[in-house]
Order: sequence, then C-alpha cells, then structure tokens
Amino acid sequence: MLDGLAKHAGASGDGSDRPVYSRGMTGDTPPIGVEISLEPDPVIERYKQDVDRTLLRANLRRTPEERLLNLMALQRFAEELRDAGRRARQSR
Repeated sequence: MLDGLAKHAGASGDGSDRPVYSRGMTGDTPPIGVEISLEPDPVIERYKQDVDRTLLRANLRRTPEERLLNLMALQRFAEELRDAGRRARQSR
C-alpha cells in the first residue's frame, strides 16, 4: 500500500527529482486504513524522560550556519580522539 508514502524520485512528472506525496501526507486527512491514536506511546514517553530539552532549544535558537559549524567542530574533536586512541595503542 503506497497511499500516504512518498513515491520514488522523479515521479512528479514535471522533470524534477522531487518526491511525490499522496494526499494523505499533506496533513489534511489521514491515509485510508491508518488508525490515528491520540494516546501517548509509552516507549516514546520513556525516551523523552532522558532527553535534555534545554539543549535542543538552545541548538534550535542557533542559525543553520552556527549548527553546521558546531557539527564540524564536533567532527574535528572526534577525529582527534580517534587519533589519540590510535597513538596510545601503538605506543604499547
């Protein structure tokens, strides 16, 4: 059943690579045969207890460029840690 799911890229018929969505993905109405529950999912609720939302909010206040720069700094730090671990293992 593809109702409510994105179809393959290029299917829009206008020559673009954008995905085509069925009416069910617009938010107007749920797809046929899909039950909508307003009850909270206990698994999701459990995970939410361990999420520091203040960090999420602080990150969302940043511009996309600031977020990208922070990500790049984190990647550099991770690379430094990997290199330090390799050097420590080689020096044994």
